[in-house]
Amino acid sequence: MAIARTLTLADQLRRLRRAAGLSQEELAERAGLSRTGISELERGLKRAPHKDTVTRLANALQLDGAERIAFEVAARGRSRPADVRAASASPAALRSVAGQFVGRERELARLIRFLAGDGTPLMLLSGEPGIGKSRLLREAAARARDAGWTVLEAGCQRRSGQPPYAPLLEALAQHVASRAPAQLRADLDGASWLVRLLPELADTTIVPAPQWVLPPEHDRRLMFGAVARYLANVAGPAGTLLALDDLQWAGIDALDLLGFLVSLSRSPSGPPLVLLGTYRSTEVGTDHPLSHLLADLARDGLADDVSLGPLAPEEARSLLEGLLNGEDGTDRRTALIDRLLERAGGVPFYLVSCARAAQARDERAGQPKLESGADEEAVPWDAAQSIRQRLALLPAGAEALLGSAAVVGRQVGRPILEALAAWLNLEPRSAATMLAAAQHARLLLEDGDAAYRFAHDLIREVAAADLGAWRRRTAHGVIAEAMEAQLTEPERDVRAAELALQFVQSGAIERALPYLERAGELAQARYANADAEHIYRELLQHYEHLGRALDAARAGERLGQVLTTMAHFDEAVAVLKVSALTYQRFNNVDGYAQVMAAIGRVCATNGAADQGIEELELVRRAFDNDQPTRGEVAVYTVLALLYWTSARYSKQAAAAARAASVARTLGDNDEVIWANALHGMALSLLGRLEDGVALLEGVLPQLEQKGDIDHFGLIVNQLAEAYACQGKFDLSLRYSVRVRELSEVFGNPLAKSYACYWLGLHALYTGDWRKSRAAFDESYSFAAPIEMAELRGVAAGYPLLGLGQLVSAQGEHELGGRYLEEALAGARRGIPPRLLRPVQGCLAEADLFAGQPVAALSRLDSLVETQAGREGIDATPLLPLLAWAHLEAGNLQRAEEVTAEALSRCRSERHQVALLDALRVRALLAIRLERWDQAAAALDEAISLARTMPYPYAEAKALYVYGELEVTRGDSAAARERYEQAQAICQRLGEVPYRQRIEQSLAGL
Repeated sequence: MAIARTLTLADQLRRLRRAAGLSQEELAERAGLSRTGISELERGLKRAPHKDTVTRLANALQLDGAERIAFEVAARGRSRPADVRAASASPAALRSVAGQFVGRERELARLIRFLAGDGTPLMLLSGEPGIGKSRLLREAAARARDAGWTVLEAGCQRRSGQPPYAPLLEALAQHVASRAPAQLRADLDGASWLVRLLPELADTTIVPAPQWVLPPEHDRRLMFGAVARYLANVAGPAGTLLALDDLQWAGIDALDLLGFLVSLSRSPSGPPLVLLGTYRSTEVGTDHPLSHLLADLARDGLADDVSLGPLAPEEARSLLEGLLNGEDGTDRRTALIDRLLERAGGVPFYLVSCARAAQARDERAGQPKLESGADEEAVPWDAAQSIRQRLALLPAGAEALLGSAAVVGRQVGRPILEALAAWLNLEPRSAATMLAAAQHARLLLEDGDAAYRFAHDLIREVAAADLGAWRRRTAHGVIAEAMEAQLTEPERDVRAAELALQFVQSGAIERALPYLERAGELAQARYANADAEHIYRELLQHYEHLGRALDAARAGERLGQVLTTMAHFDEAVAVLKVSALTYQRFNNVDGYAQVMAAIGRVCATNGAADQGIEELELVRRAFDNDQPTRGEVAVYTVLALLYWTSARYSKQAAAAARAASVARTLGDNDEVIWANALHGMALSLLGRLEDGVALLEGVLPQLEQKGDIDHFGLIVNQLAEAYACQGKFDLSLRYSVRVRELSEVFGNPLAKSYACYWLGLHALYTGDWRKSRAAFDESYSFAAPIEMAELRGVAAGYPLLGLGQLVSAQGEHELGGRYLEEALAGARRGIPPRLLRPVQGCLAEADLFAGQPVAALSRLDSLVETQAGREGIDATPLLPLLAWAHLEAGNLQRAEEVTAEALSRCRSERHQVALLDALRVRALLAIRLERWDQAAAALDEAISLARTMPYPYAEAKALYVYGELEVTRGDSAAARERYEQAQAICQRLGEVPYRQRIEQSLAGL
């Protein structure tokens, strides 16, 4: 067997440089090396370059996969065989390296059919630079070798310095150089005229140089025939494949030879010869020689084209995940991949370039890999150079036009382009020609009839960066003026953020400020909180820089509102206090009051209600003898909110009524609506459920119509609670679901947590305890990450309350107790009455069930011992528990008094859920007093009410007590029937404590 000649580092470097279309000077500049160093490497004077030099060269040549491995091996002094089959990696190996082959299933399947003889003898892969043509060509070549084809590969370079007949000349030269003398002698049988194309063959003595001279046309015919003969002689079992890259740079001579070889396919004799090539469609116009050749061949059915577009999103993501495989599943990695996908537009070369640049930056900085940062916005050098090369091919003036358009953004309308063209002194026809050229180069894409968009962000970024700072600033001014002139007033309103950006970038800050304010208002209205925060911070900074203190205070006020919505309470208060001090300094009482009200609103949310009330009461007194103002409305409205959170519902009602009265005097209908809503909440919570619900249902459509989602969500939440108290669980569920939907709009973890809590409570009432557990868990998951300890304690308290109730009922007493004690700790740090009452109620019930009435009394007396402590429907459920505790403690007279009070209150308030407990306790008391008929009547009413709701757990409890009644009356059969009915419900729910007692009672019958 003949030994194959090996390709040295010098051979490989020369071949790869030419395939990349680079001169030695260009490669040196791209790699950051000297031209002399490149020359010495290619001449073999340097055979062991430094590792860093090899890496730079590989990066500059954009090598990956098998090519990069082979290049690095050769640089270490271990040359690889030049035999094409030995040099190739398998498809599996190609997928395992960094330059993995991803996607392109449809195109690859078509190439496989092409190699199987299905189609034309010439197949072209076309597309923009970097789209993956060369990578797909290499993949097809590797598969062809595996299938028994002899593959000859080469590529063109830009025409300057390119030898005649490239790239076929290079493909033939490489193959000839890889053959042993004996093999070469057989290969050249009948192909001696190949020496005209490869004069170096004359030095081998295998083919003597022709001694005669023929006319050029005959000489070329013989030479072309010799090439065809040689390709036939070296064919593998499947045939010969010519894989030629970058044919857009091939000369006329090479294209003629290519056409000649394709035409031979008409002859059925000899082994198959097929040609697979690539070209940049962006550089091949209708007058290009390659375009003429392809048109002729396609007409004769000899050529076909596969056009490559950007990778599909899922394919591009897969490519990046393969490249960025250092931190699977991390949020930073996902965020980085999302950003790269957005910037690179699915073009593989740019995706790979950006991913490698991101990793290199992190490694150089010694930071954790894939960490996001501002540096990620820099366009990688190789990607930028590729884009600049494409821009440079455009007609004169087009680069400046595109750079100016790039400062607009990804999309730019035709009117703006016309304004920019006029600024650049471009005639309309010239500008149209330039835009058409940019489209052909796939730098710009048409976006409907009236706009263009950049193919991806990297192109836009490079074009804008190369415009220069002064010209960019001036372009921003031209764009801003054009947009303002062309847009109608409503359109300016919608596009306020764009106009603000253009004026800011042009340096016309004063012109930008009104648009910034409007953009902030719009972002805030649609709950784009992050955008609103950014805009108001910028607005605040500009006003401070201009020395406009009152305007800065107003911007700070809006920023504080947004931060409050985002639950960044400490930061919100800090910003709002600065605004308050400014208003005080300028003696702006109304502005000061409104900012203090905003601070009070934070206190209402983060558990500092008492502090907020104290501060706002001081502010309120300043309005007692003055004319009505908006500040007064804001103060009374927020006082009503603070009184609500601290369960002072009578004061809430009074403050809300005052706010409504002042707002009505001012003609501020929006504030009237919100004040009425707060009044309705107060009435509902004071036990006037029907009056409160009617008022809330009346204001709800008005809040929804004006888009007041914050207040709308609070009212919906209150309605869900009110209907749940009334036992109207279907209506409660409807509003609970609505709260959950709205919480997604809020972007506020508190809102999401409360929404899930109400869904869990509904499922607990109606008997779907599995769904209840999931909802409570989700509620806690939203509350737990909140940074502020007091707020987290309050927010997490509600799901902990629900979980404590549920798991205790499921028999996990110790875990339930821990949940409730943790909720109690959070309640004490935050909003005592609103959360403290139900938590202590659950703990008291657990004490009673465990036979510890004194402990239960200790909990309950501290909450309802005063008249103020008993205010509100959230205190009503505690009264049946208090009566039960007195009963178990032997205080029968007090138990009877509290039971009567509980029943009266539940009926007047129509608090049906609490009424079920009150009726059950009345039955227990009547049994103790041997009032059998009274006990039976109370239990019959409770069971009927529970079934109507339905509330199966309450029904089971009532049935259990009914069983106890029947045992006391001596009717064992009736007792068994009641116990078994209760037992069936408990089993269905998964309830444990009552079921265990029932089993004991049944065993004793």
